[in-house]
Order: sequence, then C-alpha cells, then structure tokens
Amino acid sequence: MREYGLNLELDVQAAAGTEVTDIVAGWFDEASAGALSEPRRALETDGPPPAAPQFVDPGSWNPAGAPVHLAGTLSVSGRRAKAFDGKAIAWLRDRLADDPERVELRFALFAGNEPDAPNVWYPSLYAHRPEDSPGWLRIGAYVAEKIFLDPMHGAEAQRLWLGVLREFAHRLNPGFGQVEYGFDTSGKTALEWSFPPAIPLEERDPEYTVAQSRQHLRGYSWVTVVPEELANRLGGVAALEGSGAFVEVTALRNGGVWLLATPDYRDYGPEQVERVFQVLAPVLRPGRPELRDYVLGDPPPRRVVLQDAAVASGRATS
Repeated sequence: MREYGLNLELDVQAAAGTEVTDIVAGWFDEASAGALSEPRRALETDGPPPAAPQFVDPGSWNPAGAPVHLAGTLSVSGRRAKAFDGKAIAWLRDRLADDPERVELRFALFAGNEPDAPNVWYPSLYAHRPEDSPGWLRIGAYVAEKIFLDPMHGAEAQRLWLGVLREFAHRLNPGFGQVEYGFDTSGKTALEWSFPPAIPLEERDPEYTVAQSRQHLRGYSWVTVVPEELANRLGGVAALEGSGAFVEVTALRNGGVWLLATPDYRDYGPEQVERVFQVLAPVLRPGRPELRDYVLGDPPPRRVVLQDAAVASGRATS
C-alpha cells in the first residue's frame, strides 16, 4: 500500500525581521522539544541515539539489529545545511535575520554505514515564506500518515502533534490551518490541488492564496483552522458547535477557531468530509474541484466534495 505524508500547517501574518524570527525560531525550538525530543536531545548532548523514532518498532526498520547512528540537519535557503547540535537553534536565529524563504529541520536514523543501509526518518519541521504572499508565513510539520494510522500508537501520536499545533494556533491568530495530505512543498490544500487549470493560478496556488486566507478559506480537512473574519461569517463558535460537524470547536486565544472533525484521524471518512464541507462552504473559495490528475505520479487521495462551494452555499447558481 502506498504511504503518504500529512501536512500539519498554520498560516500566519508576520512582518519581516524580529517578528518572523521569533515565530520561526519559536516553532523549531518548541515543536522539536515537544514532539522530537529524543533525537534533539541525543544530538545536543552527543548521547546515544534512539533505537527508533517514537511510535516506530525498532525491528520494523532495522530487523538485523545493526548499530544505529543518528543524523540531523537544519537547512536555511541560501545557506549550507548545518548539522544539528547544541548550537543549532541559536545559529538559526542568526540566519533568520536575512529573512530566508524556507527553513527545514530533519532527523534520521541509519543502521550501518553502507550506502544502501536501512534508514528511517522522523517527522520534519518547516517554515516557508511564499514569495507572492508578502507578509505571510507558513509553519508546520510533515508527519507520515502511517503513524496516525498505527493500531497501537496512532491515537497517542495524534494527540501529541495536535497538542503542538494547537498551542501555536492559540498564540498566533492564524489565517488558516490544516492537517491534510501533503500534496507538494508549497502547502496546497486538497481543494486547491483539485481545482482545474481553468481556475486562475492566483486562486489555486498557495504562493498567492496564503495571503488571501482572511477573504477565502483555503480548504477543509480533519483539522481546519478558520480565521476570525470568516468564522464570524459562519455564525461564530456557537453556530459551528451547533452544526454537528465537529467534535471540537475551540475559540483560539488570539483569534480564529480550531475545528476537529472526528476524535480519531482514522474515523475521518467521506461522510465526515461531506459534513465539514457543507458547514464551511459559505466561506470557501468558489470553483468546482475535479479529480483528474494534471501531473504524473501517484498523488494522495483528495478528500473533497465535487461541488462548487459557492453553489452549495447558495452564493451563486450553477
């Protein structure tokens, strides 16, 4: 079975300089300490590497029990990647003074030193400043879906990552947030990925749509963060709670609403997708999605309703 990755994303407005530095450095520091503590601690202290990432059975990736070594890199666009160590976060703060477009943190374990040695990767962290959405910033993580689907550890893994993402959503007044398949490194939502070429690029490419988050909701998913401006148009927290489409509706401390469709990611199926769509349709971008593929390869499934949100919500006629 094909394995897919999930994109856990928040889009926030942030001016250049100190504000961006504080958000990005804070995200990498706190998210790695909260969800990637074992590899971070091992590399910062030159301690022994873990046998496997959290929620992964060591025998599943290193069945021979070969000696393991751990590697970590912190990459900043325009700079040579730095090996992660005790000085990495301070190094990142210094590099952020140049307002880089992209930052990424990756950890991996390797069994042996051969080029084809078994390896396993941890979830990665990222920050991205879309060139055509000035003043906006995407922060998030890419997490293998199989971790959320794991029969033994899936629920625990979901709680861990939701907790990290929710805490930052509370403090940042996001324009959008999602937990959905990662379709590309620019952060396309399932809806944006499914829009046909007839819809202008500026209305389906995150390079542009991130900056429009407070005018049109970019998509909908198992977790959707709706900005305050659009949540008000939906009737606010009370109306969203009363819709029955969400098990969790949380007013974020600094603006916006956190919506969780099901208690467990594994229960988010077509029926739940339909309910979420119907509630959020009044603030979704107009346009009818399609399931034809416009690129080669095997993209993740699109969890979208094949209706124009403007028509579904009565804003327009078909």
